[in-house]
Amino acid sequence: MSTYNFSLLYTTARLNLIPSVINRWLESIHNSNFEIIIVTDNDYFTQEQYSNVKFKTNNSFKNCVTGWNLCAKHSSNEILIQISDDLYPPANWDYYISETIRLNGGIHENIALNFLDERKCKNAVYHPIITRECYLNTGYIYPEDFESMFCDNWFYLYHSKYSKLIENNNIFWNHEHRTTSTKAVIDEVTLVHESHERYIKGQEILKKYIYLQNL
Repeated sequence: MSTYNFSLLYTTARLNLIPSVINRWLESIHNSNFEIIIVTDNDYFTQEQYSNVKFKTNNSFKNCVTGWNLCAKHSSNEILIQISDDLYPPANWDYYISETIRLNGGIHENIALNFLDERKCKNAVYHPIITRECYLNTGYIYPEDFESMFCDNWFYLYHSKYSKLIENNNIFWNHEHRTTSTKAVIDEVTLVHESHERYIKGQEILKKYIYLQNL
């Protein structure tokens, strides 16, 4: 069975991890045409020749939400997947995602997927997978007000109401998150990303969108 074409959306402040992240996705793919859009806060230079990788520099707000939205803006394929430094895909991930979307109407439907990691969270979508049709309905992955915290809760609430949100009850992703993995790295990037200031701000932004979008 043929698979769809994918755009992998990757933003990072850990430039040393970029080659390993690219390779882990290349090694796990089944049979798809795909691109990886990588957004960094500073220009990134590499001698490696990647025909399907686009590098972009974030000249706006320096946070992951701005980065992922910029990735999506420069993407071109049928299905968009948000990826990160510590996310590991299963083998043939593209086949399973393609089959799920195909069984739910195909790429011309407004579809969002919640494929779970070890946290098995059902009220937040940590690794969004959306059709281009779904992306075009909003023009972003997350509202630009968010910086990091609670954007995943917004995604769940919004797409539960306005999209066809498909949930998978099984663990799909291997995510080296600090709450579930002893391999998780707690560094300066993590401390900024999960700071108390961002936590409080994220809560307020989420409340705003619950009201504005009737979530």
